[in-house]
Amino acid sequence: MQNLFFNEIAWNGKKIILICVPYGGGWSTIFNSWERYLEPEVALLSVKFPGRGERMEEPSYESMQELVQEITPVIVDYELPIVFYGGCFGGLCAYEIIKELQKKYHRKVTHFFTNSLISPRYINENMFISQWSKDELVEELIKRGELPREVLKDEEVLEFLLPGIRADYRIYENYQYLETGKIDVNMSMFYNDAAMLSQEKERDWERLICGRFEKILLKYDNLFAVESQIEIAKQINNRLKQLYLR
Repeated sequence: MQNLFFNEIAWNGKKIILICVPYGGGWSTIFNSWERYLEPEVALLSVKFPGRGERMEEPSYESMQELVQEITPVIVDYELPIVFYGGCFGGLCAYEIIKELQKKYHRKVTHFFTNSLISPRYINENMFISQWSKDELVEELIKRGELPREVLKDEEVLEFLLPGIRADYRIYENYQYLETGKIDVNMSMFYNDAAMLSQEKERDWERLICGRFEKILLKYDNLFAVESQIEIAKQINNRLKQLYLR
């Protein structure tokens, strides 16, 4: 297996590690620009999934369990405090990694940032999108706002993206939540007016964690658009400064 993370870190002066997990079908390079919006004390690591980018020749993950079991042993020995960010599918992966780190390795994660992620107890993807035709899948992704329309209309780009998108949806479709008790982590949920969580699903997150839970409203319509991701990076940086880098 090649290096799990996209970045090579100069650790001198770092005080906290931000691990970013790509959204469904995404590549680690979507976080390339984030360093310019983060404090110098923050070490940015973005996860490289197999089946895309530098790991194109490796088979994609077949299950959430496989994904978690590969990633957690790499993370567990880091000595600095760890925070995670992942949107939608990436957030679900981050949540399961955090659970594994705490339950199996007794390694606490300091903070969990996410967006567009319902409580894992409500995940029940029964549409089997991974099996849809290319045209059906593209239209659904545009409707959900998970990738920009201009990207999904580019046939050459689609040839690279669709295998990873289908692989991630298969994991999502086969996901089963296992009750293991609360995890000890602070959590921040980014949202917009178009993607507000129901009160029931919002309260359910508070049942799954025993740390602080907050919602942060963003003004953008599409939380996966470039400008939204920049704002999320800035908001994460602000929270890290306020809570952990003082």
